[in-house]
Amino acid sequence: MFFRFTAVSQTHTIEIDPVGSGAGSLDAVVVVYSGSSCFALNEEACEDTPGGQGGTTILTHNGFTIGEEYWIRVYDWCSAGNVTNGSFEICITHENSEDITVQSISSLQPSYTPGQTIAINCEQCYSGSTPELDLPNPNIIAYLSTSCDPADALDSDNESSGIGSDDECNQENFALDIPLGTPAGTYYIVIVADANDEVEEGSGENNNTECVPVTIGCTTPAVPTPGFRQCLMPWPIDGSAIPLEWNPVPGAVGYRLRVGIYPYEAGIFIDVGAGDCYAGTSYSVPALFTTGIPCYWSVSAFGECGNELCQSAYSAPRYFSFPPVVLPGNGTTICDGESAELSLETFWVVDAPGTNSAQWYRDGVAIPGATGGTYAATQSGGYSVVLTFTGSLWCPDPVVLGPSNIVQVVEDNLDTDGDGVPNCTDNCPNVAGQIGSPCDDLDACTTGEELDANCQCVGTPDNTDTDGDSVPDCSDDCPNVAGQIGSPCDDLDACTTGDELDANCQCVGTPDNTDTDGDSVPDCSDDCPNVAGQIGSPCDDLDACTTGDELDAGVNASARRIIPIRMVTACLTALTTARTFAGQIGSRCEDLDACTTGDELDANCQCVGTPDNTDTDGDSVPDCSDDCPNVAGRLPERCGSDRFTLR
Repeated sequence: MFFRFTAVSQTHTIEIDPVGSGAGSLDAVVVVYSGSSCFALNEEACEDTPGGQGGTTILTHNGFTIGEEYWIRVYDWCSAGNVTNGSFEICITHENSEDITVQSISSLQPSYTPGQTIAINCEQCYSGSTPELDLPNPNIIAYLSTSCDPADALDSDNESSGIGSDDECNQENFALDIPLGTPAGTYYIVIVADANDEVEEGSGENNNTECVPVTIGCTTPAVPTPGFRQCLMPWPIDGSAIPLEWNPVPGAVGYRLRVGIYPYEAGIFIDVGAGDCYAGTSYSVPALFTTGIPCYWSVSAFGECGNELCQSAYSAPRYFSFPPVVLPGNGTTICDGESAELSLETFWVVDAPGTNSAQWYRDGVAIPGATGGTYAATQSGGYSVVLTFTGSLWCPDPVVLGPSNIVQVVEDNLDTDGDGVPNCTDNCPNVAGQIGSPCDDLDACTTGEELDANCQCVGTPDNTDTDGDSVPDCSDDCPNVAGQIGSPCDDLDACTTGDELDANCQCVGTPDNTDTDGDSVPDCSDDCPNVAGQIGSPCDDLDACTTGDELDAGVNASARRIIPIRMVTACLTALTTARTFAGQIGSRCEDLDACTTGDELDANCQCVGTPDNTDTDGDSVPDCSDDCPNVAGRLPERCGSDRFTLR
């Protein structure tokens, strides 16, 4: 059997209770289907009674779509035969749907200005079946935003509510600050209930937010209005600018001044600033006006997009006048009893009847009777003037202008540099001498020094370099000798070392008395530094067969060799006597024959060499026995390797 119902919640409970005479035999099974008709169904859930026949069958299914139609089928499981006439009751239930909403938002003012605080009251309300103690306290947040999206918020405030089925609504209070600098325009108060999604709402979160528009305007800048009797304003001494001031405008990032003469509708526009909002606002307007003509001005505040937020009223008329200015006239030095003629620059106050009076001062003290437009100063000091303007229709009260600038007057008896010429006629009052006077610039490398037009001592550079060592004579320790004191040099004395120029520019070295051979002659001047004596000195060559031994140029002992007859005989005998040699066959030996080479013991143990018959000079005498191997001819006789003369 099929039943049909429409879901009103995501979760429904379906209960089947057997009733009547067949109640004890019914084993009910309940099945839930989705679909458009009973011929096109999809099973969603199924439940059989665990207790069997006569028991209650309960199916709880979470997954229904609210508003969709569903089908329920109930049948007997046939656990006790084919029971078809069992009676039962079917009950479909669901829990109450929970929902949180924003209600009762308080009325807002027509407009707010930057820097103000917006106060908001509202209620956060709950609908559902859960009491307050069983619910978390849902958070509620209020935003001041440029749109209905909290992500665009300029400021926010939050509260939390203890609400539930037993306390459905709770009032919340918020305070939202409008930041300074906020441009004028339409903004939004966005209130989000259950902002942190602490309560799972059956209807979703789509009805938790309320968005209410609010207007933020502009505070008109206030231009201070002077009293009627303060209408006269001193013009800046340099005539370059006029200071104006106004109160800051919250939300403004720039200002424009409308400044001009009467009628002010034809004023000149001057832009002022385009950056931060001024805490205390002022501006120096270029001097665009003629003195004495009334000036009007107002201020407009601008937002960051260049839109004009608001404009002040025009100021009361202002009149400007130059302060007095003292001119030096013929100079400020008193020379030879003359006076310094001081005068006032032309000044203008207002275009109305009135009286100007002057008072001259010397070093801040009023000069009796000095009330005219000029003054002849006969004493040194600082002179200034104060003007007083009275009797004007526009400015009935006295207006004091000044004091003026101070002009210093100096007497001529001062001689600062002590050169006998007073300062008043001295073209170099702080340096002894006059322009062109000789002087000393303390620079050794200049000549012809004299004071120039700037009273500076200047000379002509002198780059003479007598010794050619690239150091000008003017800064050269030794101008006539190449190098400086301490430079290395050569004193041409072999017996000195470390030669350098001394304080007298002389090349001087340290004496070197080393005497290696101990013959009392220093090595530096010793012909034979390693052998006692000099070339030609007598010596002993330790050869008994020589006489007249002396040191030769090669530092060797040389002598004439004298050999007695008996020694010749002994020599010849030695050359012809057989000799016995130590060693083996093939061992090296000496056959005492200068005309052989490669001497070695032969098979008979005789020392035998290979004859060397080289004859360089071609005189048929081998070089080995030729007294003059490179010249044809020879000396008398030879004994072995020793030459001697037979007498």
